[in-house]
Amino acid sequence: MKKYFNAADKTAFVLLGVSIIWILLYKFCWINDEPLFSGAGTVAGITDTVASSIIASAIFYIITIFIPRYVQIKESRKEVAVCTQTIDKRIREILDLINKDCNESYSEKDLDDTSKENELKKSFIICYQKNKKRFSTIMIVERMAMNSIFLKYKNEISSKNISLFILLKEFNGQELSKDSPFESSILNELIYDNFSQMYAINKKLKTITK
Repeated sequence: MKKYFNAADKTAFVLLGVSIIWILLYKFCWINDEPLFSGAGTVAGITDTVASSIIASAIFYIITIFIPRYVQIKESRKEVAVCTQTIDKRIREILDLINKDCNESYSEKDLDDTSKENELKKSFIICYQKNKKRFSTIMIVERMAMNSIFLKYKNEISSKNISLFILLKEFNGQELSKDSPFESSILNELIYDNFSQMYAINKKLKTITK
């Protein structure tokens, strides 16, 4: 639950809790006690009214702002999680193609291993040359998923992880050809870098769904 609260939410819940405790103590414990000082009853009455107003305001805030935002964030994170799972599947599909065509045994862990980067890049390009159509289709699906995430949830992403927001913005802002919106980024000498960038962004995206 902690990830769904901002400063205003915490303030509202703290004030709500304190006000409820005050009213309960005042109504059931202190109201029949002797006043501690002259005018204490008046002060207590005013405080009771203020506490009641705070409770009403806090409940209004929770119902009209916190709960709708909580539901929206929860749903958005579910959708982002589905997109990252889709991208994961496509990444594994590409690795399976590389392993099959190049007789290798690469896994997603190897994408994080800088010592294997050049070797994996060569295998990737060899496999890509043999399976251009398949690779293009797979990477189009990946890119569409990332574009959808960026357009829908860029505000939340920017508030949670600014470096991820910048990466996604740059990635989705790359110049694309007229005929195929993804063709220019796929059919160039930096095809592996494009794929590697997708993997890195997807890995960071998973952190905001936890």
